[in-house]
Amino acid sequence: MSKIFRSSSPSKACLLLGFVLALAFLLWPARGLRSDNFALYFPRESRMAPFEVSGGAPQPQGAQQPKIEQATPAEGLPAVVLDAGHGGQDAGAHSRDGVMERDLVFELEERVRAELVSTNKYRVVLTRSGDADPTFDERAAAANAARPIAFLSFHAGNLGNRIPRLMVYTYGFPSSRTASAESDPPARATPRAGGASGAFVPWMEVQERHLDRSRQLAAALGSELGKVPGAITGKPVEAPVRVLRSVDAPAAAIEIGSVAPEVNSRSLTNPVLQQQIATAVVRALEAFVGAFAVGGS
Repeated sequence: MSKIFRSSSPSKACLLLGFVLALAFLLWPARGLRSDNFALYFPRESRMAPFEVSGGAPQPQGAQQPKIEQATPAEGLPAVVLDAGHGGQDAGAHSRDGVMERDLVFELEERVRAELVSTNKYRVVLTRSGDADPTFDERAAAANAARPIAFLSFHAGNLGNRIPRLMVYTYGFPSSRTASAESDPPARATPRAGGASGAFVPWMEVQERHLDRSRQLAAALGSELGKVPGAITGKPVEAPVRVLRSVDAPAAAIEIGSVAPEVNSRSLTNPVLQQQIATAVVRALEAFVGAFAVGGS
Protein backbone atom coordinates (compact mmCIF):
# COMPACT_ATOMS: atom_id res chain seq x y z
CA MET A 1 0.00 0.00 0.00
CA SER A 2 2.90 2.42 0.65
CA LYS A 3 3.95 2.14 -2.99
CA ILE A 4 0.62 3.58 -4.06
CA PHE A 5 1.28 6.84 -2.27
CA ARG A 6 4.86 7.01 -3.70
CA SER A 7 3.61 6.60 -7.27
CA SER A 8 4.73 9.21 -9.77
CA SER A 9 1.15 9.57 -11.01
CA PRO A 10 -1.02 11.38 -8.44
CA SER A 11 -4.17 10.79 -10.46
CA LYS A 12 -3.68 7.01 -10.48
CA ALA A 13 -2.96 7.08 -6.75
CA CYS A 14 -6.18 8.97 -6.13
CA LEU A 15 -8.15 6.52 -8.25
CA LEU A 16 -6.69 3.55 -6.43
CA LEU A 17 -7.31 5.14 -3.06
CA GLY A 18 -10.92 5.87 -4.02
CA PHE A 19 -11.40 2.27 -5.15
CA VAL A 20 -10.05 0.92 -1.85
CA LEU A 21 -12.31 3.21 0.19
CA ALA A 22 -15.36 2.28 -1.89
CA LEU A 23 -14.63 -1.43 -1.49
CA ALA A 24 -14.28 -1.02 2.28
CA PHE A 25 -17.58 0.88 2.42
CA LEU A 26 -19.40 -1.85 0.50
CA LEU A 27 -18.02 -4.63 2.67
CA TRP A 28 -18.79 -2.97 6.02
CA PRO A 29 -22.61 -3.58 6.10
CA ALA A 30 -22.06 -7.23 5.20
CA ARG A 31 -19.86 -7.65 8.25
CA GLY A 32 -22.51 -5.96 10.33
CA LEU A 33 -25.23 -8.30 9.11
CA ARG A 34 -23.07 -11.29 9.99
CA SER A 35 -22.46 -10.00 13.49
CA ASP A 36 -24.37 -10.74 16.66
CA ASN A 37 -26.52 -7.68 15.98
CA PHE A 38 -28.39 -9.41 13.17
CA ALA A 39 -31.69 -8.89 14.95
CA LEU A 40 -31.18 -5.14 14.71
CA TYR A 41 -31.39 -5.37 10.93
CA PHE A 42 -34.04 -8.05 10.58
CA PRO A 43 -35.97 -8.29 13.86
CA ARG A 44 -37.88 -11.50 14.41
CA GLU A 45 -41.63 -11.51 14.66
CA SER A 46 -42.50 -10.59 18.24
CA ARG A 47 -45.50 -11.85 20.16
CA MET A 48 -47.07 -9.87 22.93
CA ALA A 49 -46.89 -11.62 26.27
CA PRO A 50 -50.26 -12.07 27.94
CA PHE A 51 -51.25 -9.57 30.56
CA GLU A 52 -50.24 -10.66 34.01
CA VAL A 53 -51.75 -9.69 37.32
CA SER A 54 -49.16 -7.98 39.49
CA GLY A 55 -48.14 -10.15 42.37
CA GLY A 56 -47.87 -13.28 40.25
CA ALA A 57 -51.53 -13.98 39.53
CA PRO A 58 -51.78 -15.74 36.14
CA GLN A 59 -54.13 -14.78 33.37
CA PRO A 60 -56.85 -17.36 32.58
CA GLN A 61 -56.10 -19.50 29.58
CA GLY A 62 -57.67 -18.51 26.30
CA ALA A 63 -58.36 -14.89 27.29
CA GLN A 64 -57.89 -12.56 24.34
CA GLN A 65 -55.87 -9.41 24.66
CA PRO A 66 -58.30 -6.51 25.00
CA LYS A 67 -57.71 -3.16 23.44
CA ILE A 68 -57.04 -0.72 26.24
CA GLU A 69 -58.43 2.69 25.46
CA GLN A 70 -56.72 5.48 27.34
CA ALA A 71 -58.98 8.50 27.48
CA THR A 72 -56.00 10.73 28.27
CA PRO A 73 -52.36 10.10 27.29
CA ALA A 74 -50.94 11.78 30.44
CA GLU A 75 -48.04 9.59 31.52
CA GLY A 76 -47.02 9.29 35.13
CA LEU A 77 -50.47 9.98 36.53
CA PRO A 78 -52.29 7.36 38.60
CA ALA A 79 -54.69 5.30 36.51
CA VAL A 80 -58.41 4.96 37.12
CA VAL A 81 -60.23 2.24 35.18
CA LEU A 82 -63.85 2.78 34.16
CA ASP A 83 -65.94 -0.18 33.10
CA ALA A 84 -69.31 0.26 31.37
CA GLY A 85 -71.28 -2.95 31.73
CA HIS A 86 -72.53 -5.05 28.82
CA GLY A 87 -72.16 -3.78 25.23
CA GLY A 88 -72.56 -5.06 21.70
CA GLN A 89 -75.32 -7.62 21.38
CA ASP A 90 -75.64 -7.71 25.15
CA ALA A 91 -77.97 -4.80 25.91
CA GLY A 92 -78.38 -5.72 29.57
CA ALA A 93 -81.54 -4.57 31.36
CA HIS A 94 -84.20 -2.60 29.47
CA SER A 95 -87.14 -0.46 30.56
CA ARG A 96 -90.71 -0.14 29.38
CA ASP A 97 -89.92 3.14 27.62
CA GLY A 98 -86.88 1.84 25.74
CA VAL A 99 -83.93 2.67 27.99
CA MET A 100 -81.18 0.04 27.66
CA GLU A 101 -78.56 -0.57 30.32
CA ARG A 102 -75.80 -0.88 27.73
CA ASP A 103 -76.34 2.69 26.50
CA LEU A 104 -77.25 4.28 29.83
CA VAL A 105 -74.11 3.17 31.63
CA PHE A 106 -71.89 4.08 28.69
CA GLU A 107 -73.24 7.65 28.76
CA LEU A 108 -72.67 7.80 32.51
CA GLU A 109 -69.16 6.42 32.16
CA GLU A 110 -68.36 9.08 29.58
CA ARG A 111 -69.42 11.83 31.98
CA VAL A 112 -67.29 10.36 34.75
CA ARG A 113 -64.37 10.10 32.33
CA ALA A 114 -64.68 13.75 31.34
CA GLU A 115 -64.86 14.83 34.98
CA LEU A 116 -61.76 12.83 35.86
CA VAL A 117 -59.79 14.13 32.90
CA SER A 118 -60.70 17.72 33.76
CA THR A 119 -58.93 17.39 37.12
CA ASN A 120 -55.60 16.69 35.37
CA LYS A 121 -54.86 14.23 38.19
CA TYR A 122 -55.65 10.89 36.61
CA ARG A 123 -54.97 8.72 33.60
CA VAL A 124 -58.29 7.20 32.58
CA VAL A 125 -58.51 3.72 31.08
CA LEU A 126 -61.73 2.30 29.61
CA THR A 127 -62.37 -1.43 29.46
CA ARG A 128 -64.67 -1.25 26.46
CA SER A 129 -64.57 0.99 23.43
CA GLY A 130 -67.88 2.09 21.96
CA ASP A 131 -70.32 -0.77 21.59
CA ALA A 132 -67.86 -3.61 22.12
CA ASP A 133 -68.58 -6.35 24.64
CA PRO A 134 -65.35 -7.60 26.23
CA THR A 135 -65.49 -10.70 28.39
CA PHE A 136 -65.08 -10.45 32.15
CA ASP A 137 -61.51 -11.72 31.87
CA GLU A 138 -60.69 -9.22 29.13
CA ARG A 139 -62.01 -6.37 31.25
CA ALA A 140 -59.95 -7.54 34.22
CA ALA A 141 -56.84 -7.96 32.06
CA ALA A 142 -57.19 -4.42 30.71
CA ALA A 143 -57.62 -3.08 34.22
CA ASN A 144 -54.71 -4.98 35.74
CA ALA A 145 -52.35 -3.99 32.92
CA ALA A 146 -52.97 -0.34 33.85
CA ARG A 147 -52.09 -0.94 37.53
CA PRO A 148 -54.89 1.39 38.63
CA ILE A 149 -55.57 3.01 41.97
CA ALA A 150 -59.29 2.25 41.51
CA PHE A 151 -61.65 0.28 39.28
CA LEU A 152 -65.26 1.45 38.86
CA SER A 153 -67.88 -0.63 37.04
CA PHE A 154 -71.23 0.90 36.02
CA HIS A 155 -74.50 -1.01 35.79
CA ALA A 156 -78.26 -0.46 35.80
CA GLY A 157 -81.02 -2.77 36.96
CA ASN A 158 -84.25 -3.36 38.80
CA LEU A 159 -83.94 -1.54 42.12
CA GLY A 160 -87.65 -0.97 42.73
CA ASN A 161 -90.19 1.52 41.52
CA ARG A 162 -88.59 4.61 43.06
CA ILE A 163 -86.28 6.50 40.68
CA PRO A 164 -83.45 7.36 40.80
CA ARG A 165 -81.84 4.85 43.11
CA LEU A 166 -78.10 4.39 43.45
CA MET A 167 -76.38 1.34 44.91
CA VAL A 168 -72.70 0.59 45.48
CA TYR A 169 -71.29 -2.95 45.62
CA THR A 170 -67.99 -4.52 46.55
CA TYR A 171 -67.04 -8.09 45.80
CA GLY A 172 -68.25 -10.78 48.18
CA PHE A 173 -67.15 -14.35 47.56
CA PRO A 174 -70.00 -16.84 47.14
CA SER A 175 -70.14 -19.38 49.91
CA SER A 176 -69.72 -22.15 47.33
CA ARG A 177 -66.86 -20.38 45.50
CA THR A 178 -68.40 -21.37 42.14
CA ALA A 179 -68.84 -19.23 39.06
CA SER A 180 -72.51 -20.18 38.83
CA ALA A 181 -73.16 -18.47 42.15
CA GLU A 182 -71.87 -15.14 40.83
CA SER A 183 -73.97 -12.47 39.19
CA ASP A 184 -73.68 -9.35 37.10
CA PRO A 185 -75.42 -7.11 37.94
CA PRO A 186 -75.39 -8.22 41.59
CA ALA A 187 -78.26 -10.25 42.95
CA ARG A 188 -77.69 -10.61 46.66
CA ALA A 189 -75.20 -9.98 49.45
CA THR A 190 -72.95 -12.78 50.70
CA PRO A 191 -70.72 -13.18 53.77
CA ARG A 192 -67.15 -11.91 53.65
CA ALA A 193 -64.30 -14.29 53.11
CA GLY A 194 -60.87 -14.29 54.69
CA GLY A 195 -57.89 -12.59 53.09
CA ALA A 196 -55.67 -14.36 50.58
CA SER A 197 -52.04 -15.05 51.42
CA GLY A 198 -48.93 -15.98 49.49
CA ALA A 199 -47.00 -14.45 46.60
CA PHE A 200 -49.10 -16.07 43.87
CA VAL A 201 -52.82 -15.41 43.79
CA PRO A 202 -55.21 -17.43 41.59
CA TRP A 203 -56.94 -15.31 38.96
CA MET A 204 -60.36 -15.94 40.47
CA GLU A 205 -59.22 -14.75 43.92
CA VAL A 206 -57.25 -11.61 43.04
CA GLN A 207 -59.81 -9.16 44.43
CA GLU A 208 -59.79 -10.85 47.81
CA ARG A 209 -56.59 -9.17 48.92
CA HIS A 210 -58.02 -5.73 48.08
CA LEU A 211 -61.32 -6.09 49.91
CA ASP A 212 -60.52 -3.67 52.73
CA ARG A 213 -59.52 -0.91 50.31
CA SER A 214 -62.51 -1.72 48.11
CA ARG A 215 -64.82 -1.23 51.09
CA GLN A 216 -63.19 2.14 51.77
CA LEU A 217 -63.75 3.13 48.15
CA ALA A 218 -67.36 1.96 48.33
CA ALA A 219 -67.94 3.92 51.54
CA ALA A 220 -66.67 7.11 49.89
CA LEU A 221 -68.89 6.47 46.87
CA GLY A 222 -71.94 5.84 49.05
CA SER A 223 -71.33 9.05 50.99
CA GLU A 224 -71.03 11.27 47.91
CA LEU A 225 -73.82 9.59 45.92
CA GLY A 226 -76.10 10.16 48.90
CA LYS A 227 -75.74 13.89 48.22
CA VAL A 228 -77.26 13.68 44.72
CA PRO A 229 -80.58 15.58 44.92
CA GLY A 230 -83.59 13.24 44.93
CA ALA A 231 -81.53 10.05 44.76
CA ILE A 232 -82.27 7.10 47.02
CA THR A 233 -79.14 5.43 48.32
CA GLY A 234 -78.15 2.88 50.90
CA LYS A 235 -75.07 1.40 52.51
CA PRO A 236 -72.64 -0.41 50.21
CA VAL A 237 -73.41 -4.11 49.80
CA GLU A 238 -71.12 -7.08 49.27
CA ALA A 239 -72.20 -9.33 46.42
CA PRO A 240 -70.64 -11.77 43.92
CA VAL A 241 -70.24 -9.20 41.14
CA ARG A 242 -68.38 -11.21 38.52
CA VAL A 243 -66.60 -8.28 36.87
CA LEU A 244 -64.91 -7.33 40.16
CA ARG A 245 -63.57 -10.80 41.00
CA SER A 246 -60.26 -10.69 39.13
CA VAL A 247 -59.45 -6.98 39.43
CA ASP A 248 -56.10 -6.42 41.13
CA ALA A 249 -57.01 -3.05 42.68
CA PRO A 250 -59.63 -1.46 44.93
CA ALA A 251 -62.85 -2.01 43.00
CA ALA A 252 -66.54 -1.19 43.27
CA ALA A 253 -69.65 -1.42 41.13
CA ILE A 254 -72.20 1.38 40.90
CA GLU A 255 -75.75 0.46 39.92
CA ILE A 256 -78.31 3.03 38.83
CA GLY A 257 -82.00 2.16 38.77
CA SER A 258 -84.49 1.25 38.14
CA VAL A 259 -84.28 -0.18 34.64
CA ALA A 260 -86.87 -2.93 34.19
CA PRO A 261 -89.61 -3.91 31.71
CA GLU A 262 -92.36 -2.67 34.02
CA VAL A 263 -90.70 0.70 34.78
CA ASN A 264 -90.36 3.92 32.79
CA SER A 265 -86.69 4.85 33.16
CA ARG A 266 -86.31 7.77 30.78
CA SER A 267 -85.59 10.15 33.66
CA LEU A 268 -82.31 8.33 34.26
CA THR A 269 -81.01 9.70 30.96
CA ASN A 270 -81.43 13.29 32.17
CA PRO A 271 -78.06 15.01 31.57
CA VAL A 272 -78.38 16.99 34.81
CA LEU A 273 -78.84 13.85 36.88
CA GLN A 274 -76.03 12.04 35.12
CA GLN A 275 -73.69 14.98 35.64
CA GLN A 276 -74.56 15.10 39.33
CA ILE A 277 -73.75 11.39 39.62
CA ALA A 278 -70.47 11.85 37.73
CA THR A 279 -69.44 14.73 39.97
CA ALA A 280 -70.26 12.67 43.06
CA VAL A 281 -68.15 9.77 41.77
CA VAL A 282 -65.13 12.01 41.18
CA ARG A 283 -65.49 13.63 44.61
CA ALA A 284 -65.65 10.18 46.18
CA LEU A 285 -62.48 9.15 44.38
CA GLU A 286 -60.75 12.34 45.57
CA ALA A 287 -61.76 11.54 49.16
CA PHE A 288 -60.62 7.94 48.79
CA VAL A 289 -57.22 8.91 47.38
CA GLY A 290 -56.82 11.63 49.99
CA ALA A 291 -57.54 9.26 52.84
CA PHE A 292 -55.09 6.77 51.43
CA ALA A 293 -52.36 9.42 51.13
CA VAL A 294 -52.87 10.54 54.73
CA GLY A 295 -53.35 7.12 56.27
CA GLY A 296 -50.75 5.36 54.15
CA SER A 297 -52.68 2.12 54.32
